[in-house]
Amino acid sequence: SIIGYPSDLDHSPWYDTGYYFMHHTGLFTDPFLDDQEGQGGHYTADRVTTGSGNSGGPLVVWNPSSSKYELAGILVSGSDYSDDIWFAGVYALGSEALNAAQDALGIARSGLSTRRSNWSLGWIKNASQTFARRSFDFRGAPPQTIEVSLSLDIRTGRRGDIDAYVRSPGGRVRVVAWRNANDAVQDLELSDHDITGGMLYANGRGIWTLFFRDVLPGNPSWFNGASMRIRSRWTN
Repeated sequence: SIIGYPSDLDHSPWYDTGYYFMHHTGLFTDPFLDDQEGQGGHYTADRVTTGSGNSGGPLVVWNPSSSKYELAGILVSGSDYSDDIWFAGVYALGSEALNAAQDALGIARSGLSTRRSNWSLGWIKNASQTFARRSFDFRGAPPQTIEVSLSLDIRTGRRGDIDAYVRSPGGRVRVVAWRNANDAVQDLELSDHDITGGMLYANGRGIWTLFFRDVLPGNPSWFNGASMRIRSRWTN
C-alpha cells in the first residue's frame, strides 16, 4: 500500500466534494518493475493510482517472515484516475535512506554483517556474449537482507567494455556495470558499493552470484577478485 497527502481536493472520485482525504492505494499485488532509466533503485507499477502532492509518502509491504507491514520505499512519481494509464513510481530504500527512515520513525537499527570473498583469478574472454560468474556462499546468514554491498576489482584497458550484475539466491538482479563505449577509464573498481535497491528484504540466505563479461573487442580484461557484504536480521 502507498499512503500520502494529496494537494488536490477529493483525489478519489467516489468521495463527497469539498474535503481533503489522505490517499492510499489499498493493498495490491501488481509487480514493481525496474524502469531501466539509470535511476538506481527507481521502480514503477502500472494500474496503481496516486496524485499530485503524494510524493514522499511511504510504500509499505507485507513481510510474511515477520508477519507485519514494513517500510520498503518512498513514492516519487505517478498519476491518478484522470490519466488513461495509472502508475506509481517509488524509490526503493538503499541502506542510507533506510537508516534515515528508521531514525525518523524511531526504529532501532539491527543486523548482522557477513562478508564473503572470491579470489578465483582469471582472464575474461574478450568480446564475449557469455557471462563468467563467481559465487558467494551466504547459506549461514540470517534470512532478511537490509543492506548489500559489493567490492569488485576487474583490470581492463576500458571499464566501459564490462557488463556486470549480481543475482540474489531468490533471483533478484542488480546491475553494477553496463557497456559504455564512451567510458575509456581503465579498470572497474568498486569498494563496498551499495547495491541494496531492490534487494531490500530479499532472502539473503543462500548462494549469491556475480556475473560479468567483456563485451567489446580490443582490450583484454582480468578478474582480480570480489567480495560481498550483506547486513541481515533474524526474523521469527
